[in-house]
Amino acid sequence: MSSTGTIGERFIRAVVTGDTEGARKLLAPDIHFRALTPAGLPEAENRDDVIATFAKWFSPHAVDEIVSVDDDDLFGRNRVGYRIRWHGDGGGQFLTEQQAYYDVHAEQITWLHLICSGDRPI
Repeated sequence: MSSTGTIGERFIRAVVTGDTEGARKLLAPDIHFRALTPAGLPEAENRDDVIATFAKWFSPHAVDEIVSVDDDDLFGRNRVGYRIRWHGDGGGQFLTEQQAYYDVHAEQITWLHLICSGDRPI
């Protein structure tokens, strides 16, 4: 895993590319996680459950490209937005966008809330 970029950007690149151990190292053991997705409201209070949640989202899909990653600081709270292009088993192409807000302490993400666009057909 690359050590360049913000912690949020490195985390997203790790989970999307299947670098589970790299992603796990960037999360605090007792991370607070909440999300709003078209399929529901996943929550987790530890990094293993967060990793499992992201694996459900990205592992079943063939990610073709991380289209964009944009990270910024909002007065002590961080934001990372990203778009991912992927294809399904039937050959369809999709785009997914997520916006995540996160806090960092001791070089690990301690708090992570995100919203997801859902899988949009291209």
